[in-house]
Amino acid sequence: VNQEILRRAKEKMSNMSYYYFLLKAYAFKEASVVVPIIELSTIIAVVGGMLFLNERKDMVKKIIATVIVVVGTLFIFGIIPI
Repeated sequence: VNQEILRRAKEKMSNMSYYYFLLKAYAFKEASVVVPIIELSTIIAVVGGMLFLNERKDMVKKIIATVIVVVGTLFIFGIIPI
């Protein structure tokens, strides 16, 4: 029971810190800049799963989605001119 309580406490602290830093990011930059960066975390999780956990199902779709998100983020930041 103690392990379960500790796990839940860690999870809550992680969620609270995520939202705290998310709100801080919105205070510094516009949502159009913050949201693509936040969405990159999903891509990082997918790529990490492919590399470290050998998740190979629908790999072509995952790679295409990753490229689309990264290129879109680069457009938003002005690294790739429109």
